[in-house]
Amino acid sequence: MCGHEPYMIDLLGLAQGHTLLSMRLDDAFFEAEDQTEILGGDVSVGLDIERCGEVFIVKSSAEGRVAVVCDLCLDAMDQPVASETTFSVRLGEEDDYSDDVVIVSRERAQIDMRWLLTEQIILALPIKHVHAPGKCNAAMTEKLMELSAARSSDEESEAL
Repeated sequence: MCGHEPYMIDLLGLAQGHTLLSMRLDDAFFEAEDQTEILGGDVSVGLDIERCGEVFIVKSSAEGRVAVVCDLCLDAMDQPVASETTFSVRLGEEDDYSDDVVIVSRERAQIDMRWLLTEQIILALPIKHVHAPGKCNAAMTEKLMELSAARSSDEESEAL
């Protein structure tokens, strides 16, 4: 099970100016998250957090590979990912997430990066996940072609 601690950032513990952090997201990280898109992976994440009072600008870069399901043959496949994003974090009365601003309660003053990093990686994935030509599961590809041919002949006979 993946612990929360490495992904929790104590905002008030950060010095004014820039703080650089690095994290590694592995199979255990992706298995622990509540998502179905990514089966596992190995992704390096770099965070550049600029603190100016109670406002924090977070620049996150992620690069590596994740395992996803091929849309054609349903086997697992490696998908390279690379992504950069920037968002603001502010201290407020209660937690709130919007498109570019995350508000963290002043009382807690910690941000859990797990969900934000997972979303960043999922959004970096291509819409269609397909093996390189010739790399799909041969048995599944053959069955798919048989079913496609049968469906085409059924549609042609219905049209007559």
